[in-house]
Amino acid sequence: MATVVCALILLMAMPPESFFTSLLIMLPIVASLAYWKWRRYNRSLEGAENVWLDDDGLHWLDGAGQRQTLAREGVVGFRIATEADTLRQVPSLTLLLNSEFESQPFELHAPADAESMRELLSQQWQLREETGRAGDDQLPYDRALECYSECHAENFEWHFAGSSVALAELAAIIEQCRDLPLPPVGAKPRGRIVLARRGVPSYLHLEHAQLVRIDINLLSGPADFLTELARSFRLPRTAHESKRDLHFEFRTARGETWTFHLHVEL
Repeated sequence: MATVVCALILLMAMPPESFFTSLLIMLPIVASLAYWKWRRYNRSLEGAENVWLDDDGLHWLDGAGQRQTLAREGVVGFRIATEADTLRQVPSLTLLLNSEFESQPFELHAPADAESMRELLSQQWQLREETGRAGDDQLPYDRALECYSECHAENFEWHFAGSSVALAELAAIIEQCRDLPLPPVGAKPRGRIVLARRGVPSYLHLEHAQLVRIDINLLSGPADFLTELARSFRLPRTAHESKRDLHFEFRTARGETWTFHLHVEL
């Protein structure tokens, strides 16, 4: 765009005999500026270089700038694939831990490309590679329920609709998540996946984690949060009622207040 604008200015303002000379001088300058802007934009997407591998394990800096580590002796395998829960759809590294947890995915960017990481982990660390899991069109799920789930993350609102029986079944699954072990630092929480198949089907991820996190199709938090959430989905039936609309609120670790709306068919 800058080249076109400058060419038009030259065409209108410059005398014909010096037009082509001015254009030849301008083009390298415009190309250099365009390349500099493109590089600056790509670097802004990559973020700070705060993840590294060495003989001791995988290290990173958390949000408070503190160094965290997944020790090498606790890793039994790895996966390199495009994961659904990363910022950019690029190959990512996931470490499989001996506690039957797996690490959060780490995006791979040059010079740590997929092939060099695969060679390091397979040959130097002597780890097995897991394949064929990420990128599936159909997610596996633990339970399908006759309820409706719709998340409006921009407004911090979540709507559920269904019978009191279906919502009570959802509450029971939430309580099952409460009994799962908490993940070590850097690992993905364990949980359950529910297919809400009324209306437009959607997958609901329920997880037991140290902090409350609510996001699109994700409800994650400690045992007390999951207990209160399950209690909110269990509603006593009142005589002469056929339908009830309720709402309740939860606050996340990031200070966001979410409102849950229940449209219950009693």
